[in-house]
Amino acid sequence: MYICPKCGEFHLVTPSICDCGCVLKEGSLKCKECGTPIAPGRESCPSCKKSVWDMFIFLCPKCKQKIEKGQRVCQNCGFLLIREEASKPETVTTTKYICPRCGYEVPTPNSQCPICEQ
Repeated sequence: MYICPKCGEFHLVTPSICDCGCVLKEGSLKCKECGTPIAPGRESCPSCKKSVWDMFIFLCPKCKQKIEKGQRVCQNCGFLLIREEASKPETVTTTKYICPRCGYEVPTPNSQCPICEQ
């Protein structure tokens, strides 16, 4: 999330120039209360702890309607505001234990083989 320090418009990613003409640089957002720089992605000022939701108006990048804290989808146009990271499939590893004498699969490395009884 990124907010234009001039007009307060909400951006999903940091554009180089806002629609209002402000040239944006990462980390250029400043607290309206104490002037402390606020890093992109933070929801409050690191110094005075004031919420960015209280300082700025967030607008949907698609339809420009006001966005409330916690919204994941714009209520007006359905635009996805927060992109979820794709979950990585869990890698399941299974170890197979093979009887060295006959090649039959046994449940544990020290199990007696039910085929050749080794």
